[in-house]
This record gives sequence, structure tokens and C-alpha cells, in this order.
Amino acid sequence: MTDLKERRGLDGKVYQPAEDSYLLAKSVSAELQNRDDNPRVLDVGTGSGFIAEYIKKHAEVPVIGTDINPHACQEAQNRGIEVIRGNLVEPFHRDAFDVIVCNPPYLPDSPEGTFDDWMEVALSGQTSGKDVIDQLLEASQRVLKPDGVLYLLISTLTGIDEVIDSVERTGRSAAVIAEDNYPFETLVVLKII
Repeated sequence: MTDLKERRGLDGKVYQPAEDSYLLAKSVSAELQNRDDNPRVLDVGTGSGFIAEYIKKHAEVPVIGTDINPHACQEAQNRGIEVIRGNLVEPFHRDAFDVIVCNPPYLPDSPEGTFDDWMEVALSGQTSGKDVIDQLLEASQRVLKPDGVLYLLISTLTGIDEVIDSVERTGRSAAVIAEDNYPFETLVVLKII
């Protein structure tokens, strides 16, 4: 079996910014620049900290990162991002954030896939590509304020309609606010309210 990181030509312990990172960072920054308040933002699965750093700089709002990978936490801290090591939103209390942004592991992988290194954890959305997404959709409701917003990057490789169905099962709605087309996939940013 070929690992996801090998198929994507990646090496190392921390997911580095790619086209998906740029799309999400730019889209969310543009949305936040139009707000009158000073929203508290959480970047779930911050990885290198690029998305958090971009939003902090361009939208001029405070951003906290969280990641399960200790190497990612260190790299994001090196970018000047406050980071708390933890899985998804577990470290945070109820109604802690106005905005959550996440570029989750969304690539479908074989059921016998192994997750023995940090890059595989960063890439694999398990068999459907939606496992981490579904966990975040459920968990995010606890830490988002009642009028909070979740921005989520997804791919046609995961199934956009399937993710929107999952959003609707949580009682929320989703709108596509940005997309980029590539020969092998289309990347989409969902705004979930």
C-alpha cells in the first residue's frame, strides 16, 4: 500500500501550506474584514500555523491554534501563534469562540491505512474522507458562541454534498463562499452557521 504522504509527494512531520491553505486563509480573512466586532478565532489543526498567521495579519483579529501534533504546535509557535496542543476543540470551554476555521484531513484512505506518523494523521480523513470533519461538526457546536461561524475547507474527493448533508444533520446550514478548480479536485470553503 502507498501512503497518502508518498502519493502527495510530502515529507516531514508538519503539513505545509498548499493551495487548500491559501484558499481558506484568503476567504476567511476577507469575511472577517467585513465584521464590526473583534471575533475570537480558533484555527483547528493549525499545522504550520500559516492559516492562523495569515488571518491574524490580514483580518487583524486574535487567533489561537490547536493541533494534536507536537511538531506542528512548535512550528506554529515559531510563527507567533498562540497554540494549545489538543485534539480538535477538546481543550476549550463552552462558547469560547466566535469563529472556527479548519483545513481538516479530508483525503479518503483505505481502511487498512496506517497512521504511524504525523503526516499521515494530517492528511487522512479515514475511509470516507469525512471522519474528522464529522467529529468537528459535532464538537464545534460546544465551543462556538450561539451566533458563531465555522469555516471548513473540503474537496470533491471527500464529497461536497455529503459534507453539506452532515452539516444539515447538526441543525446548521452551509454555503459555499469560495472554490478553486484543479485537474484532480475542486476545493471549496464552506461557511457553516
